[in-house]
Amino acid sequence: MHWIHIPPPPPPHNFHIFSYAPYTPTLQIVEHWACCKLASSPDLADEELCDVLVAKLSSVQGVRYAAVATKAEELGRRGLAALLLDQEQVASEQVPLLLGLHEYQRYKGRGCVCVWCVEGGAGGYK
Repeated sequence: MHWIHIPPPPPPHNFHIFSYAPYTPTLQIVEHWACCKLASSPDLADEELCDVLVAKLSSVQGVRYAAVATKAEELGRRGLAALLLDQEQVASEQVPLLLGLHEYQRYKGRGCVCVWCVEGGAGGYK
């Protein structure tokens, strides 16, 4: 008896990207989707778009919010970038973008930015 492998049928045209992607790493798909959502949603307010993105991104473990925040900053949405950085769990991912956004006061009490450097020590940012 010979077994014939029959591949599964192709997904419908309106398939959900998060539920069907057997050969592509989920993190890359989700981060790419978020960057595309940023570019295609110029009319949404920063807070509203942040809520939409966090709702989707929080379902996948290990998402780098800093990567999405960088894209938001490139698109000129600095407020949204700062909101997305609030979700980033890795301080070393937050700090470079925070320094570029000049948002030190927002994070000063959280310990993720070297206050001494920000307040002028060692020729830091002022």
